Amino acid sequence: MFDPQTQDQPLPQRLTRTLIIGAVVILVAIGGFTLIRDQFTEEEPPPPEPSAAPSPQATAQPTAPAGGDNLAQVDDWFPHSRTEFAEAGGVAADFAADVATIDYTRDDWDSHAERLGQWATDPYAVTLTTADGVAEGIWRALANDADAWTGSADVVEVTYFDPTSVTIVVQVQAEPDTGEDPTDLGEFSVDLTTNEGPGWRVDRAELLR
Repeated sequence: MFDPQTQDQPLPQRLTRTLIIGAVVILVAIGGFTLIRDQFTEEEPPPPEPSAAPSPQATAQPTAPAGGDNLAQVDDWFPHSRTEFAEAGGVAADFAADVATIDYTRDDWDSHAERLGQWATDPYAVTLTTADGVAEGIWRALANDADAWTGSADVVEVTYFDPTSVTIVVQVQAEPDTGEDPTDLGEFSVDLTTNEGPGWRVDRAELLR
């Protein structure tokens, strides 16, 4: 039967202590569980965002060479056309080859010099017949090695030009009729002019080396 006198009686001291200790244990257990759960469920840090690829640099467009518009006008800058330069080179080479073309059994010095004079201006044709001319030196140099020589010459470079003249360097060789190797006669500078036209005529020639 319900006893009204026991309704407000305090709990025994031992029971109270036990309840307090139990509550503390429960709180500690809950706190430990929460700590362990947080350690195992902690999210991995998000991977770093990939760095943006560098934007490609604009490639410089090739530029036309300076003065490109003038290339078609180059020929107009010279006093002679390409054809005229080529003709002058041909005359210089043919003259030098003729100087080294000698047949001692057929020609004497006078006939040889007269033939070479056909390439030259009137004043230089006279010079070719003297010891001051380039022809006389070659005539003497080749006389003792063979009876006949065939000359050849190649243009090396143009070293000077003006509206009426051009200077061309040629390399000269002479091949003997003995079948031996050609003899290198060196480089010659040949001055040509149109003053006694038509066409190019030799106005001077000299051995360079």
